[in-house]
Amino acid sequence: MKTTITAISDKNIESFFANQSINENHRRGISSTLILLDEMLCMFENWAKGEAGCGILYREINDLNDSQIKSLLRRISALRNLIGEMRDRLSLSDKTIQLSGKIWAQSSAFSNHLIELESKYLRGYGEIAADAVRYLDAQSHKLVSELKGITKIFKK
Repeated sequence: MKTTITAISDKNIESFFANQSINENHRRGISSTLILLDEMLCMFENWAKGEAGCGILYREINDLNDSQIKSLLRRISALRNLIGEMRDRLSLSDKTIQLSGKIWAQSSAFSNHLIELESKYLRGYGEIAADAVRYLDAQSHKLVSELKGITKIFKK
């Protein structure tokens, strides 16, 4: 099915807002989607500024060239203009994220993934030698403990 998007005249837009064609549930849904888009744009903008993640097993290599960066920043700006216009016209709420809460939530949730490094979970992929069982179980517990230490730093 082909979708055709047509421009809305200013008269239709004003009518739309005068009639309050959307309710609070609509606003929350729209706002949530646009907040996720804006968060993604923040990440893209950081990459355009040359930031790249670097860990032990995870690395980001910033291979963006000048032309791509300029184009990306123009598109980010255009998207943010649209988001801002929608926020203003639809009276959307913004969301302020405290990094301490985000770190707490992500570290709390990720502990479950680390627990799955225990041998009893890995046996689903096949049998594991006894010495590997001892090593993996010990390391899994250490990883979980250290991550819980991060969670405790930001305890609610």
